[in-house]
Amino acid sequence: MEFGNPYQAPQNPEPAQANIYVNDRFLLMPKNTSLPERCLKCSEPPAKRYTQKLFWVSPWVYLCFLINILVLLIVYLVTRKTTAVSYSLCARHAKEKRMRNWTLAGFGAGIILFLIACAALESIVPLWLAIASMVAMIIFSLVKPLPLTVKKFEKNQFWIKGAGDEMLTLFPKITDAEVAPKSPSS
Repeated sequence: MEFGNPYQAPQNPEPAQANIYVNDRFLLMPKNTSLPERCLKCSEPPAKRYTQKLFWVSPWVYLCFLINILVLLIVYLVTRKTTAVSYSLCARHAKEKRMRNWTLAGFGAGIILFLIACAALESIVPLWLAIASMVAMIIFSLVKPLPLTVKKFEKNQFWIKGAGDEMLTLFPKITDAEVAPKSPSS
């Protein structure tokens, strides 16, 4: 007879994730949702748990830039929708995320060092190197984005992109007609 650890918390199967649906390659979820304890990308056993704060703002808000950058900032902060998503990554994907963060930190440190060198040496060469580092940092951020991104906010549902195929199979599928039912025409 095996009794195990009497101090260990009870181990229940993963609870059903209510209100999370799949439409095409997107997870539709309400605000502040926790995903199952599986790797977000490959559905393997998790190595580390993360919580990522996500923001969404209507693309029309960026037209405020034509008025003034301060107006854009105020409208952005007032109209943005925020959510926090808890997810897990396996050891391999956690390492990729860690390497991405270290690479971006290296680019940022390089920019700062080049700007300091520009001021100290009174030369324009470090300024060009800082600009090149900034461009490389932006390109790297576009090529290797964060694991999750918000693509749309509609009917109190965040449309999240970035989950792997195995994770998407865990949730019920929903069609476009079910997401946005047509209003009765008169």
